[in-house]
Amino acid sequence: MLYFHVRSFVRRSARILTATVILGGLTVFGYNTLRFSAETVALSRVDGRIKALQDKVEGFEKQSDANKLANAESLRLVELTINAMAISNSPLSTYQRLTMAALIAQTAITRLPTVELRNAWVAILALESAFSPGAKSSAGARGIGQVTPGTATDFSARCGFQEEISPQDLLEPVVNLNISACIFGAINAKVKGSVALTLVAYNAGLYSKSLKSLESLAAINAESANYVAKHTYLLEMLKK
Repeated sequence: MLYFHVRSFVRRSARILTATVILGGLTVFGYNTLRFSAETVALSRVDGRIKALQDKVEGFEKQSDANKLANAESLRLVELTINAMAISNSPLSTYQRLTMAALIAQTAITRLPTVELRNAWVAILALESAFSPGAKSSAGARGIGQVTPGTATDFSARCGFQEEISPQDLLEPVVNLNISACIFGAINAKVKGSVALTLVAYNAGLYSKSLKSLESLAAINAESANYVAKHTYLLEMLKK
């Protein structure tokens, strides 16, 4: 009888011990599972933050590259403009030339989409006024880009000016350069990108006889032909 009780006790103890071990294992397994899940979530959050930082760095690098290109183009235009000032015997002082060249570069980059158009526009400013803000012609054209009040009125709204541009406004470099570059770009778009037609239209007018003649390869008047020839030669000089 005693043997039977001892054996039963041992069996019950074994069962209890086994259950305890199993429960303990499950507890440890559950703890490890929870800890693993928490660590996974934490790592996921860290990975997300790292990815966000990498995206920001890539964005900064792209922005930096764009800024480098813009700065390089700005410096190129400043140098081109100063050389054009020297060739055209601009009346501006050294300080005025530097200041004006920076303003012209900024305007060209903002208003004109290509290097070719920017170069062509700088050469136009040299021919029109030798970069003199106070230049006036007998035909009523004013300022650096020699824009007439009538043409300024026609283009002011499409060029983003909130108010009508007065003749006196055209003597302000910022106003004149912006309306001049905008007109030049609009004409170029109108004549489907032809620089030659753009030059004649800027000089003689968008609806001039010279422009129509050139479009049909007929002879144009001497003034427009001379204008295009001088512009072409000036650009050749600036490339040297």
